[in-house]
Amino acid sequence: MNMRRGTVIGSAFIALMGLMSSFGVSASDQSRAKEVLQQTCVQCHRLEGKPDSRFNLKAPDLIWAGSKYRRPWLIGWLTGKEAPLYAKGYRWDLTEVSSKHPVVTDSDANAIADYFAEHNKDPRVTVGAFDVSKVTKYEADFGAMAFKAHACLGCHTINEDGKIIGGPQSTALQASGQRYDKDWLYRFGLNPQDFVPHSGEFLADATDPQLRAVIGYLMSQGVNDFKYYEPWTSAEFDKASVSRGKALYKNIARNATGRQAKEMDQQHLA
Repeated sequence: MNMRRGTVIGSAFIALMGLMSSFGVSASDQSRAKEVLQQTCVQCHRLEGKPDSRFNLKAPDLIWAGSKYRRPWLIGWLTGKEAPLYAKGYRWDLTEVSSKHPVVTDSDANAIADYFAEHNKDPRVTVGAFDVSKVTKYEADFGAMAFKAHACLGCHTINEDGKIIGGPQSTALQASGQRYDKDWLYRFGLNPQDFVPHSGEFLADATDPQLRAVIGYLMSQGVNDFKYYEPWTSAEFDKASVSRGKALYKNIARNATGRQAKEMDQQHLA
């Protein structure tokens, strides 16, 4: 009887442990990730601390890596399958060539990605702040023009009609749509100085719609099958009514005219 009961309890414990491991990262994976990070990464990257100038760093901060990078790209980068991020190296003022990044195994890369997702999230990033599924072709094209107008092209490279153009002083952005999390990139765009103070990244004089257009454009970079939003195919468009729109337009115009007349009367009486 006791043997049978012990067997049942043992089976239940094994099942429970299996269920727990399916919902999170195992302790051994966490331990291995920390080991690799300490042996390979911290010599150049910071995993904690406050934002600092690029001129005081050796490599990009990984403080918020769990919010910044898309997992497939991160694993590809860690296993040596992605192109260099900096044509001149992170410190373009000190080097003229890109340095080779250390490579880890697939299992270690996945463990590091899991570790970042659990320990290196950025609380400043609002999940869902940017809806990439609503980016139209018009917005992306406008974003490309704004990207150039704000001199971003002076330091960053992009892909334009199959040709890489731009400056080599900062991060290559021709694959930014594969690399960055959309919400993190939008938060970075709101004020780059929050992440890399005194480093050349400036707060552009752009409205929120303009910033969203730029982010939409960057999220399309490197994504060959990027699906642009087409409003005329949406459910909202199906509910459109010409007659109702005409009536609303007349009502708005009538109210606006009435307000203008009232304002003129008040000015006259004054």
